Amino acid sequence: MAAFQSNQFNDSVKALQRFAPAPTTKRGNSVHLGAHPTQPYICYPNGKTIVVRNIENDADCFIYRGHATNTTVAKFSPSGSWVASADQGGEVSAHFFIYGTTC
Repeated sequence: MAAFQSNQFNDSVKALQRFAPAPTTKRGNSVHLGAHPTQPYICYPNGKTIVVRNIENDADCFIYRGHATNTTVAKFSPSGSWVASADQGGEVSAHFFIYGTTC
């Protein structure tokens, strides 16, 4: 049997686009989506991350990392410049949001 050389596979497969993950769900619990006040963006918790994605262009997304425990909520500020998030450990964070950032 011939040995598989990893560089053969890596040379033939290239990522064209990356997409944000869908919200994490748990039976009996709702998923809270935050909507941007003026732009076509939503934000939501996903494990220990917060996902911000454009609902018109799936490739236009950003993932905030840094929570130590699972996140529970994410919301845009009234101006849309910030995303606030909280996790199960009680940590609350604010993240500056820039339009058109890809994940």
